[in-house]
Amino acid sequence: MTNKYLNKYLFFKFKIIFFVFFTISLHAEDAPNSPFINEEMFEAFNEVSIETKKKLCGYDEKFFISWGNIDINLPNKIKGYNSKKDNQYDVEGYHAEYVLQEFSKAATYSLITKDKEIKERLFNKLYEWTKDDALLNTRQCLVRNHERTVKEGQCENYWRDKNGQDPAPMHDDTEAAMIAHNFFQIYHTYFVNYKINDIRHDAIKSWLKKWEKRTPLHLKFGFGVYMDWAIPNINFKYYQDKDFRGLVKNLLNNINRNILKDGSIRNRTTRGDRALWYHTTALGEISYAIELAYINDVKISDELLDKYAKALDIMVKTLEDNDYIIPWAQKAFNSTFDKNNPGYQDFPKNLDKYSSNALFLHSLQYRFPDSPISKYLKNNVSSKAYSLQLDNWTGISFNCIHKVLAEKNIEKKAENDLLNWLDNAS
Repeated sequence: MTNKYLNKYLFFKFKIIFFVFFTISLHAEDAPNSPFINEEMFEAFNEVSIETKKKLCGYDEKFFISWGNIDINLPNKIKGYNSKKDNQYDVEGYHAEYVLQEFSKAATYSLITKDKEIKERLFNKLYEWTKDDALLNTRQCLVRNHERTVKEGQCENYWRDKNGQDPAPMHDDTEAAMIAHNFFQIYHTYFVNYKINDIRHDAIKSWLKKWEKRTPLHLKFGFGVYMDWAIPNINFKYYQDKDFRGLVKNLLNNINRNILKDGSIRNRTTRGDRALWYHTTALGEISYAIELAYINDVKISDELLDKYAKALDIMVKTLEDNDYIIPWAQKAFNSTFDKNNPGYQDFPKNLDKYSSNALFLHSLQYRFPDSPISKYLKNNVSSKAYSLQLDNWTGISFNCIHKVLAEKNIEKKAENDLLNWLDNAS
């Protein structure tokens, strides 16, 4: 009789242990792993219903995954950009960018809805591309060493034609490398713990390793191309369990030096009729560095935050009235400026259509909910914003998570305000 009860006890205990490990395994498989988000944020995000998340992030009844565009597949190479990059549709493999965009949307939707069928289809598609060495036949111009980031020779010699119509293989390789790094982040964020014993992981990891070897080191600071390849190198260190906080600190110091006291950004706010575009994309890049700092406990100076707020203010005031940026734009650094139409800025006024480096549109509302900038963004960025469903820096868009958490904080504040009012009234 004793043995009978003992066996029942052991069997019951085994079931509990199995259930706990199974639950942990499922959680690990679903939880994103990225230096741009932490477990606390994702757990708070998971407390919100899937339907609410879909509503806040624009996944309405009209949304569909464009499998037709994804199934076009990544090309073997990108070839043919000219120096001005105004010949996109003549470039072999130009569609790779659109394949990435649709893949990013689908992966973000799968993350939000926990749709296993979509996840499996995307994982298999990534496997098919990587086993066929997608993009790797692109002529290599970028190099990974401690002295330079570009091969000597023809790769450096673009803009030989004054109109920028000469071939620029450097642009081809940069485009391919940035697309590949988006897939690096999508894989490590969302797929690396998926069916961990599946042999398809081997092909994907091998392909990503080849691109890591073709990605330049971060040798100097500059806006554009992941802040001169800083973000990829931070990711490499993060996923190899190496310390990357020094790189983040270095980014913050350089950003602080490049935002001037009036809030303008060196060689960005002075770019003529593209000044607002260059200024805003720099703000986007800065927001990734700031979010990395918050998530990974890197101190941000008050001076930097103050200058960042001034830079954001320039963006908002220019969106309200293009003439506001004229004092800087008229300097026309490496750009054109029409004195007969000084207020013209080549930039979309509708922020819902802006998706390039757009983390700040949503992270600010989460981090600084009471700031005037956040209130402006809340009123001018809707749930239909492109940036909620795709991100060309992190592959999977964390903007939806920031949006949901910002709304959750607003609801919590409203509840607390109501309780305080009731307490005071009683």
